[in-house]
Amino acid sequence: MSIILRQGRPALAVRQGSFDIHALNDGSASALVQRLEQARTRLEQCLPAIGRIELQGNADDELAGTGWLVSKDIVVTNAHVADKFAMPYGNGFRFRSATSGSGRQSAAINFLAEAGNALTRKVAISEVLWIARDWKPDIAFLRLAQDSGIEPLLLAKEPPQTNTHVVAAGYPVRDAEVEDQQLMEQIFQELYTYKCLSPGMVSGFTGTVLHDCSTLRGNSGSPLLDLNSGEVVGLHFLGGPLDGSNQAIAASTIRNLLVQRGLL
Repeated sequence: MSIILRQGRPALAVRQGSFDIHALNDGSASALVQRLEQARTRLEQCLPAIGRIELQGNADDELAGTGWLVSKDIVVTNAHVADKFAMPYGNGFRFRSATSGSGRQSAAINFLAEAGNALTRKVAISEVLWIARDWKPDIAFLRLAQDSGIEPLLLAKEPPQTNTHVVAAGYPVRDAEVEDQQLMEQIFQELYTYKCLSPGMVSGFTGTVLHDCSTLRGNSGSPLLDLNSGEVVGLHFLGGPLDGSNQAIAASTIRNLLVQRGLL
């Protein structure tokens, strides 16, 4: 389960490259509305670089999770997301055999997938560059078949302070294992599988970034964006129980792994 607080942690629809705060204009969330409006321009610059990883040839998971650009042709996501369609092979990785049809699975990232928008902006994933063994840390790097033409996200150089205001940006998927289904529907409404922003706060840093943004399993791979800078402070990978904490891999860890592999 990945819903930490019952109130004050909504999921906001992304439409036409911006986000909708109308649901918050009831007077009870004025401070949150103000923070989001102040950060609107920064967030709108980030949104195009975040996409939904879609699979073909996988009968179980057509929507694998969320990914985002760290350069114009390299995507960051979770190892457990990439593991759905790729596997170690020799000194590298290859796409898994198809579970429906013949041949091998294929993957692409759709940088739109917005509620109410039939348009797509898909780029094929041509190569799996790296998947962390045993998901430790839970990171994978993917190469696109072509330059996306989209400005990548920036990695924060310092860990976030406790109480830093952030958003998790990704593609939540309805989760039958969430204990409080009514609460899940209240927060996510009909936004499942579409691009959303989930505002929250950093609740601590233990080498891993702890946060309380509302997320579901489709949010695996979501960037955690600092409202003040627009930089990525973490890569969401694990949801906690109600009144607990969600977890994200620190931006510094991502940067170090990219540098080690000559990707940054």
